[in-house]
Amino acid sequence: MDIKTIAAVGDSISNGYCDPHGGWLIRLLQTLNKSGDTFYSLNNFAISGDTLGDAWHNLCRNCIHRQTDTLILYIGANDIRRKSSIENEMATSQELRACYWDQIIDLAARLPQKTIVFGLLPVDEGKGAYECEDGIWFWQNTDVQSYNAFIRDRLQGTDIQFIDWHDDFTKNTPLPDLMEDIVHPNAEGHQRMAE
Repeated sequence: MDIKTIAAVGDSISNGYCDPHGGWLIRLLQTLNKSGDTFYSLNNFAISGDTLGDAWHNLCRNCIHRQTDTLILYIGANDIRRKSSIENEMATSQELRACYWDQIIDLAARLPQKTIVFGLLPVDEGKGAYECEDGIWFWQNTDVQSYNAFIRDRLQGTDIQFIDWHDDFTKNTPLPDLMEDIVHPNAEGHQRMAE
């Protein structure tokens, strides 16, 4: 039997937040392991609340020295959120986002494993702001779409695969039915991501 290892770096969405079954990566792993010919294991280094800067350090700390066949990156929702008002600046500046993505892409391009970067999901603006212990946060789809286009452009000319599921995520199901709150998918949304 062939054995493959997947490593993932990301935030609460990749950490399975709002899914009692562990999230889209666990669901993906279960689906992959139904084939029988190959056994897949997962090293999920996603941490709720992580930003691109955190992901960069997480990538260096946890992924460089491990033998991995596929690296999955889903990160950025915490960087494009806006605190207290939709009119405020994003949590991470465009310049800093570019700096971290350049470092992440440069490192991932030199690693032996296949790297897949997923664009951010659409947000359900109709659910309103997200309230947590560190404040009230807003997201908007125009920011998500700009962010995804920014990543896609940055990845051109590399062997890193980019998957933008912003439009396909809601192909057969309305967005409110897939989201727990403005930014986190519910169990059905995590299943859709895994599919």
